[in-house]
Formats: sequence, C-alpha cells, structure tokens
Amino acid sequence: MQARSFVVSNRFHPPISPFDGVKLYGGADEYTYDNFGNPNIPAYYAVFSYDQVPMYSTPALIHFSTEETLVIEGVDQEEVELQDGDKPQSAGDDSMR
Repeated sequence: MQARSFVVSNRFHPPISPFDGVKLYGGADEYTYDNFGNPNIPAYYAVFSYDQVPMYSTPALIHFSTEETLVIEGVDQEEVELQDGDKPQSAGDDSMR
C-alpha cells in the first residue's frame, strides 16, 4: 500500500487535526505547493499520513514566516489554545486566508 498524505495550513495555531485549517493536499504524491497562501503572512503547516480507513497520524508540524522557518516538535494537542474564542477551521474553510 502506498503512503498517503494530508497537508493542512492554519495562520493562527498549529493544526491539531486534518480538519483544523485549510486543506492544501490529500493523496499519494510526495510534494505539494501552497498556491493559495500569501508568502508574506506567517502560517503553520501540518502533514498527516493516513490509511484506507482513514486513520490519521500525529502531524509533522512547521511554522513558516518570511523571517524564519521553524520545525515544531512535541505539540500537545490539548495545550494548543485558540486565540480570542476562535474555533478550529474546517478543511474547506479558506475565509481566514
């Protein structure tokens, strides 16, 4: 079985699930581009692997900005706080971009 990836971006916090942000890609390719984001606006990116069920892995996380790019390690999903009552974005919601 070929590995599958699900890539999500979120401007406000590291995505804690595959549905907590804007879906950029889902499939078996080895790369993707964020053609919708503004490179001048910092964003968090998460890559989840998934199987046929689908069951999703713990994400690989990165924070991108024009000043620096940081790999984020060991994020506890319960510790991610949403800002000012924000709710997690759905995968199809690009209104926050």
